[in-house]
Amino acid sequence: MKAWRLAVAAAVSGAAGLAVALAPSLAPLLPPCPLRTLAGVPCASCGSTRALVALAQGRPLEALAFNPLAFFGVVGLPLAALLWALAGDRPALAKLQYSWPWWLRGLVLAILAANWLWVLLHWR
Repeated sequence: MKAWRLAVAAAVSGAAGLAVALAPSLAPLLPPCPLRTLAGVPCASCGSTRALVALAQGRPLEALAFNPLAFFGVVGLPLAALLWALAGDRPALAKLQYSWPWWLRGLVLAILAANWLWVLLHWR
């Protein structure tokens, strides 16, 4: 296993932790969502700040309700980075770095669309 992989995993974990830790104090300073302000429709990431604040205050279910993608991003990205670091150099991983298969691109788009639909249906 290469040390730089562990360094990247540690950096991703640190960034996720820092985002959660700083969210309560930085949330009031952030501007409102431009799409929601101009068009009256929430964007796919609406609720992310509230989700981070809820996570920082120890309310994971509320964070999940605000924006599932933000919740799973903060919780899942460090885990995914650690698994990537532990996986080492595998040919399948090397192929994914340069071109994603059609099904993986479709899955990512479906997850983004499902998250946006969740935000639209649970708009607060």
